Amino acid sequence: MKRFIIIMIFCLIAAVIFNILLDSSAFFTAIVNTLSVWLYKVYPSIFTFYLIAVLLINTKIIDRFVYYLRAIFKKLKFKNENGLHLFFLSIFTGNPGSAALIGDAIISDAISTADANQLLKFSSFINPLFIISYLGPYNIKYAIILIFVHITANFLIAFFTNRNNQPTIITKKPIAFSLNEFLDSLNKLIGVLLMISAVMVIANIVYYSLVNILSFLGEIPLLIKIVLANLEISAGLNHILALRLSFKITLLLFAFLTGFGGLSIHLQVYNVIAKYNLSYSVYFKYRLTQGIIAVMLLLPFLMLG
Repeated sequence: MKRFIIIMIFCLIAAVIFNILLDSSAFFTAIVNTLSVWLYKVYPSIFTFYLIAVLLINTKIIDRFVYYLRAIFKKLKFKNENGLHLFFLSIFTGNPGSAALIGDAIISDAISTADANQLLKFSSFINPLFIISYLGPYNIKYAIILIFVHITANFLIAFFTNRNNQPTIITKKPIAFSLNEFLDSLNKLIGVLLMISAVMVIANIVYYSLVNILSFLGEIPLLIKIVLANLEISAGLNHILALRLSFKITLLLFAFLTGFGGLSIHLQVYNVIAKYNLSYSVYFKYRLTQGIIAVMLLLPFLMLG
């Protein structure tokens, strides 16, 4: 296995060097374009909602919100109330932001490592604004439907995973605020955003290099193009739109890709959870599951629409 990985790394380095020598201007333009996507699409959505999430956690407003709607949320049967809060916030922050929040919760003893591994199964979302930024200009109705099936897929996973637990015990907590904790969370957010940009660039260097080399061999098969789109979700969604497939097929691919997350997000999450000895295999398996469930949930809308 190690020998295979070394061979793959060597081939990747060779491919990158080949593409730099072939057309260095185009190679570096691809990197700049990736950073533009990060700045104009990824950064605003992640920063905005992560900031909101940090404030909701820090002030314990999220605790009060969940408490007032406890008749609904307790039926999700989370063993730990803090885990329920993190699950709810993950809808808005998206990954790797939600993974970072889970890590913070482990450090503060708000949840256990076992609770964190459970959360990895169903607390992975794509920020709603991110989905709207791609599909909204084409069809806002289906952008909202895609957000619905994306979120519902994780709710179903959470429901079936926790089905044998007792209803969550939800208590009323006082409103509070800690400036030091807030500033500490902001410092971590800066690190997360920079890490996201670095992994996005790496993923798109790989994509650009592979596409150029495959192009020398002839026309790239459609299936290969779709597989390569899963390397990095931001560029991948653009690549899928560029394929000009039927709108329904495009939506189904969007549903799977946003559920799976793309290998770039997987690397980002792995970078976060490895620090806390959490299981990446659990995360990977359930992202495949989420993508498949999202596709199945979307099919009735497409048949009716």
